[in-house]
Amino acid sequence: MEDSTIILSIGSNCGDRECHVKDAVAWLCSIEDIVLLRRSDIYETSELYGKGDPYMNAVVEIRTSLSFELLQDACKMFEISSGRDLKCREQGLVPIDIDIVMWNNEILRPKDHTCDFFKIGFNSMKSL
Repeated sequence: MEDSTIILSIGSNCGDRECHVKDAVAWLCSIEDIVLLRRSDIYETSELYGKGDPYMNAVVEIRTSLSFELLQDACKMFEISSGRDLKCREQGLVPIDIDIVMWNNEILRPKDHTCDFFKIGFNSMKSL
């Protein structure tokens, strides 16, 4: 399988938000089939609808041979292992959220792509 380039959005709005985001980036870097190409600094944004706590966010660009399904499943399993469950969702608490926003330059999450929580990081990513 040919390598793909992916842009992910990472966010957390509870607990040690910055640490949660750093842990998610470190986790991604620990996966054998993932190479981190660029990343933003960690930054804060308001909750999308202005009702919840602010988020700490980062945007990363990776290269991987993993399929979309395998990467998506791995991200969701990491979220669950970090405490994200139905109770958290009902309370609006997000220990960690990892979303695949772009895959090989194709925008998979158009709404996220236009929001500040993504654009700030996307526009400030630095090569490693």
